[in-house]
Amino acid sequence: MIYQGPLKREQRLKTQKNYCRFNLVNGASYMCLGETIIVLFAIKLNAPNGMVAALSACIYFAFIMLPVGRYVAGKVGAARSQAVFWTIRNFVAVGVAASALTAYLGYPTLALVQIFVGACLFYGLRAAGVVMAQPFIGDMATEQERPKLLGDSTALFYVGSVFSLLMIWGILSWNESLPVITCIIIWGALLGWTSTYFIRQMDESPAMVKAARRPLMNEFKKVWQIREIRILLPAMFTVTLSLIMLGAVSMLCVKRGLGVSDRSALYFSLIQFLSCSGISFCSSKVLQKFGARNTLFFSFGSMLFVGVLWLIAPLEMNYFYVSIIFILAGGAHVTSINATTAYYLQITPEPLRVAASMLTSVVTSVLAGVAGMLLSSAAFKIIDSSLTDWVPMNRFKVYFALALIMFLLLSILVWRLPEKRQKSNK
Repeated sequence: MIYQGPLKREQRLKTQKNYCRFNLVNGASYMCLGETIIVLFAIKLNAPNGMVAALSACIYFAFIMLPVGRYVAGKVGAARSQAVFWTIRNFVAVGVAASALTAYLGYPTLALVQIFVGACLFYGLRAAGVVMAQPFIGDMATEQERPKLLGDSTALFYVGSVFSLLMIWGILSWNESLPVITCIIIWGALLGWTSTYFIRQMDESPAMVKAARRPLMNEFKKVWQIREIRILLPAMFTVTLSLIMLGAVSMLCVKRGLGVSDRSALYFSLIQFLSCSGISFCSSKVLQKFGARNTLFFSFGSMLFVGVLWLIAPLEMNYFYVSIIFILAGGAHVTSINATTAYYLQITPEPLRVAASMLTSVVTSVLAGVAGMLLSSAAFKIIDSSLTDWVPMNRFKVYFALALIMFLLLSILVWRLPEKRQKSNK
């Protein structure tokens, strides 16, 4: 509900509670139809490595739909807008699941197209729904409340993901067939529709609608005048690209590089989400003690170390070794997201947060998504076609070596982030 004036303490606490509840149910939903399951689903339908890697970048490329989300938020508010897009995106998820039927009817290529387009729409509707997410967090929580809200809500998302993943793990231990994975995706869509109940219970101030309706071009110019934003953009691009090319490709590596079963792949996904959940609960204390900038440095360095560990990994499956990789990847992923959000809120004046959020998302997420799709797909196409005599794991080592060289060159864009915003930008 939209109230007149800033939210009172009781309204903020109520909204924060529902925001956390939404994240818990949404996490359970997302695990049934997010990156892990859709990767396993695409592999079941014999998708090439390049396409599977590109699927992991869809979540970032899909931020191109942010203007649609901003338009709707300007009409109905941040919370109701997210509820609308969340409802539609779960209908799209059912359409992705229906690609199994398309393949069964004898149209495998069309089924792969259906998965890819459906995934882009699914993630695009998510992006449209969360266009006001960062300003909304600023609206529902004071500066002192934000670290705890960010840590708790993100952790609850991963708690829901872990419980859902345990259920999926048990089901796939019994049956790993394509129809079973299809039913899991449909169940996730049902949970996604349920999560919208909590979104509709959130309160917000009229500042959200006003912010969404403001003309953006003048605000973009004001945002661009903030020195820290200009430095943050290439840093966020580099960090997001590392999540795509080093973190997200890890699941493809264990499936096609080490040849594990779906059940084993889900074990590593479980390890990663447990890491995300546990570290997110601690992230508020880490952010308060070390600051957003230093936390972001640590998360980016950890993701680079993930690539190093894959580069020196044994050719045969070693569950302990690979578990360490996924623990590190999960921690790096969640701390980079929380640190980036905290840094963005720290350096951006409140009236410019919507414009800054859109600018940073489009420049970093969309461009990183496009770059991730093109670079990953091209790398795998070249490697798979030219190194046909190499064992699969060695091909992945070549991929990680190339990615690490690139990120070492780009790392200067991250390390140059300033400590805090200058007074002249306040």
